[in-house]
Amino acid sequence: MLKKRFFGMMTLLVGVMLVFAIAGCSDGGGGGKTPTTRPPAAAQTVTFTGTAGSETYSLKITENTARAAYTPEAGDGYILTVGSKTSTGTVISYSSGTFELQPADEDAESFVATVSGTGLTGITGEITWDDGSTTEAPGEITPPSTPPAGGGTVTSADFIGTWENSFTQMGNAWTRRMKIDGDGTFYLIEFMTAYPNAINVIGYGKWVFEPTSKQLELAMCVPEEIISDLNSIDYNDSPSSWLVFKIENGKLIPAYGSGTEYTKQ
Repeated sequence: MLKKRFFGMMTLLVGVMLVFAIAGCSDGGGGGKTPTTRPPAAAQTVTFTGTAGSETYSLKITENTARAAYTPEAGDGYILTVGSKTSTGTVISYSSGTFELQPADEDAESFVATVSGTGLTGITGEITWDDGSTTEAPGEITPPSTPPAGGGTVTSADFIGTWENSFTQMGNAWTRRMKIDGDGTFYLIEFMTAYPNAINVIGYGKWVFEPTSKQLELAMCVPEEIISDLNSIDYNDSPSSWLVFKIENGKLIPAYGSGTEYTKQ
């Protein structure tokens, strides 16, 4: 009888330990164990458009690997569409609004596309299409004219505050929080909703408001390793990328392309 009771207690103890391990709980030190693995995110995209003559050009860039702060980079995929023709391939490089694009045909020459905001402003070189045909690029492209993002009444004060997005990953509720401060700084964190003190700092930096476009430009610094201490943030770090947000229908959303949508708290 004693053996049975002993093994029964051991089984119960192991079960409890497994529950705590899966839930990410600590041994009572406060706040739970910091999650060490961020949930995978869907590939983000950004699309640029413009016209040359009677043709409309659409350039869609899709990230190759999930990144918390999405800026196009080498290795991402591209799809250029003009009428019924399509050219697909890979981004060779991206810098200051200039893409070098390599068609899927490895024997094809690369060509260059320039963008500004969500507009496609130019393509130079020779475009190789997926059907094997080629076309001389049009050179200058006229981007579409767009009204100020977010409406004419949006000011920098509307962005200041705490914005959150909730999602579920592997059965667990997660929260992604963007905290935009009035002193010109911001941070971006993630945490399991049940353990709000066990945070991952996934981005931080400084922001500026563009009164003409009504957009907030964030100079994003991404830590080399996920950190959990907000007090260790150095807002003077050099940014690794830029994010641009607008307010639309009361939501904080990327100014172009797709991405996380935040609700003000």
